[in-house]
Amino acid sequence: MDKKNKQLHNGVTALFYRHPVVAAAYYALLLMLLLLQLRPAVAVAAVAALFVGAAQRQGARAALRGWCGYLPLLGFIVALQVLTVHRGLTVLLYLPWGPPLTAESLRFGLLTALLFLCLLQLFAAAQADLAAGRAQVLLPASLPTTIAYGSQVMRQVGRLRADWQGIVQAQRSLDADFLRGSLKKRVRDAAAALSALFDLAMTGGMDAADLLAARGYGLSPRSSYRPFVWRRRDKWLLAFLVFGAAALLLLLVQAGGWQPYAVNQPADIRDAAAFALLWALLFIPLLGGEAHE
Repeated sequence: MDKKNKQLHNGVTALFYRHPVVAAAYYALLLMLLLLQLRPAVAVAAVAALFVGAAQRQGARAALRGWCGYLPLLGFIVALQVLTVHRGLTVLLYLPWGPPLTAESLRFGLLTALLFLCLLQLFAAAQADLAAGRAQVLLPASLPTTIAYGSQVMRQVGRLRADWQGIVQAQRSLDADFLRGSLKKRVRDAAAALSALFDLAMTGGMDAADLLAARGYGLSPRSSYRPFVWRRRDKWLLAFLVFGAAALLLLLVQAGGWQPYAVNQPADIRDAAAFALLWALLFIPLLGGEAHE
């Protein structure tokens, strides 16, 4: 099978064959657009891009059948919106029990249903393209060491607490409780208890240090292996996503909200530029797909 068709219908999209940072940036951009700029143009572009990704993972027919299975739930979301929210200026009809059905509530219901569908498909694609082994690349290299040290510290805290309770019970059985008696007796018994606790802490600390050293922590330098390398295309895609997202945000701010599908105001050149840039940001990363070696 040639490289061009290597990625088809194997449970992943073309982003699986890019560096994991590129895939994470793509899905973060798409999630940001869905949550912060839920406009009709954004919803349509997101649905189209996610369907292309689903077709790459499953095949076009299987993806279409899977999406059709969501139609009853999406219809319920739209019906719930239009039947419970009656705000809006454009009245389409009046329901038999009195409230109006407005075009604004219908449009918002459709956008809500599309947002729900997009989020489901987005997390499914991200889970496939950023599996556990690939997601670890996004974490700092020092994170495993920090987690190991923190785990040993928390383990020692619980161990010292149990040791302290044992020391207190032993002192009470010997009538050497540092909470009773004269001040001189309390100081002497407390010093003995703290000395015993210090000895146990030192023993536990040396055991933890030996355990970490046996696992290779603390050795310098320590070898490491990264299965993913930055290729030229990965760098260009990441730069395109970052600077393209900044340019898109700038166009949205300058256009005063950017509503390409608004019917009550004329189209602006900034709307067309933002719309074209949006589709480029969502579809260019889905092209290609040769695997990392």
